[in-house]
Amino acid sequence: MEQDTNQNKVSKADSIRVKLYWRMAVMLLVIIVGILAMLAVIVTQGWSVYKRQSAWALASQKQAVWGLVNDARFKLEEVSNMQTELQVNLDPVFGSYIGAGSDFDQLKDRFGKNKGQFNASLKEIETQIKALRGTNGDFAKLGAAVRRDFNQYDRDTNKLLNAGDSGEDAVPYEQIEQDMVRTKKSLSALKARLDQERKAMGEVKALTIEDMARTLSILVGVIVVVIAALILISMFMIQNFTANMIKPLHESVRHARALAAGDLTRKLNFQPNRIITENSEIGSLCLSLQSMSEHLNAMLRQVDGSTQRVNLTSKEIRTSSR
Repeated sequence: MEQDTNQNKVSKADSIRVKLYWRMAVMLLVIIVGILAMLAVIVTQGWSVYKRQSAWALASQKQAVWGLVNDARFKLEEVSNMQTELQVNLDPVFGSYIGAGSDFDQLKDRFGKNKGQFNASLKEIETQIKALRGTNGDFAKLGAAVRRDFNQYDRDTNKLLNAGDSGEDAVPYEQIEQDMVRTKKSLSALKARLDQERKAMGEVKALTIEDMARTLSILVGVIVVVIAALILISMFMIQNFTANMIKPLHESVRHARALAAGDLTRKLNFQPNRIITENSEIGSLCLSLQSMSEHLNAMLRQVDGSTQRVNLTSKEIRTSSR
């Protein structure tokens, strides 16, 4: 009896609670791996979208510079037209340029305002280009060329208009025209460079939208796959665990009911599995019931043998008494 008790002692390694903890740990590990996989996909796709959005933002900045350059071209054209009007009112007879007519001062003021408006536009262009210098150094060079040529034009026109008052030698009008031509060429070169970039802007925006849509589809697909995999794995582990655990329990219940109904000859057919081993809680219960059945059967055989011997003795006594 003591030997049976030692054999039915529950082993910690085979304990159902320990195995349940292990399976819960495995499920938790699977969930963590699934979450990490989703995070990896999210980070990868998010980085791709971020790069596209950065390119989109850069394209938008270039688009803004392109608009400013176009506006500056119109303002420079106004300066050029005003320059032609000034030429008509300048008289180089005495070796210096003297304004003709009482409206010349007003004309100079208007010309100065037009130059100031172009200069303000050019400053705004330079500010926007500074944000692009890290990606496109040629924009800074082209912008610097426009600034250099316009500054030269501004200095020469100021000398031309103020020659009569300051007594300085006047700048030849041909040089003024050359300054204007150089400024226009520099500004046109900047616009041409921006025109090249502008063609790629539409492609960048289209690719960004396409990337965002594809990223969203990938993320949704990964999330669905991971969740479905987690559900299937969990269902399989739960079904496998409960099936292996419930089968010995059902067998034990049937055996107990048979004993309660008076069938003392019934034997318990216990078969250990991966979950329920002989040293687990349920395994110990089944082995105890099995041992009890064997002892009951042995007792019944002894009782049956004793009964037969008593009957035989009684028969012999009756025979001898006759």
